[in-house]
Amino acid sequence: MTFFQSGALLFLYMETMSHVGAAESAIVDLAIQRNPLTQWPMIQSTSLKGSLRAAAPGKVDNPDVKLVFGAGAANGDNAGSLSVGDASLLAFPVASLAGVFGWVTCPLALRDCWRTMAFLPGSGAEAADLAMLDALAVWPADTKEDVALHAKDCELVTNDRIVLQDMLLFPRQDDRIEPFATWLTGAAQPGTDAIRAKLKRDLLIVHDDVFADLVEGGVHIATRVQIKPETGTVGQGPWDEELLPAETILYAPLQARFLDPKKGTPNVPDLDGVIPYVSDYILADSRRFQIGAGSTIGWGIAAGTVYNVQ
Repeated sequence: MTFFQSGALLFLYMETMSHVGAAESAIVDLAIQRNPLTQWPMIQSTSLKGSLRAAAPGKVDNPDVKLVFGAGAANGDNAGSLSVGDASLLAFPVASLAGVFGWVTCPLALRDCWRTMAFLPGSGAEAADLAMLDALAVWPADTKEDVALHAKDCELVTNDRIVLQDMLLFPRQDDRIEPFATWLTGAAQPGTDAIRAKLKRDLLIVHDDVFADLVEGGVHIATRVQIKPETGTVGQGPWDEELLPAETILYAPLQARFLDPKKGTPNVPDLDGVIPYVSDYILADSRRFQIGAGSTIGWGIAAGTVYNVQ
């Protein structure tokens, strides 16, 4: 028997730039959180869970909030029923010479997503989602590193080339991309029909090394100052902040347990109500919530979607 009894994926579609901060780096004053192995942007579980809790309806002492997220030491110190994992990068937006921008992913990112899915309680080895990701998670043996795999109707191709940022890639149509892009569009659910159509059309799979270079070059650095209201001159700064670009797609595992069936609430009566509480109450209506710094300047708006592995 596993410690957790049910699970799902939480997809995050970043609708604005975001800064979920880490320690100071040698390059910028305020860096974003990164995976220590790949150096790809991520959102640590503590930051994500805290943001979800802050977005939950009601006050901190709300019975639903206490049951799902835990009461804390000041309120009885019971553990929560919901486990939230790190949010990992799956698809990254990049500027393109044709089509304005598109998204890139890579076999390593797809393999990580496959592994996260496979570990979720209730995800059987025969799941179609796992089979689809498994087939895409290996770079084709006969394909050079400077190739980009694309769907049939991709609009990023111009003169038999794809130019992303300052990188020249050679396009190759792959019939597996369109069903994967369609699946990702349904799972992440970008906010407008136009963006959903574009994601289905303009998602690329590139080599792991190419992906790493594009991600490194695509993280935005903003230089900021604080102005003294009395004089209109600089009070603090300048300082630099890293920002994860809008249109980025991440995913995080959600897992649930139910420690004491006698302590259920009307909205979360049992185990089957823990993860639906996230989708039906925290992410109800617009699905939007705020993550990280910069809430007063429009940063960190994410659209969340709870997805059950199929």
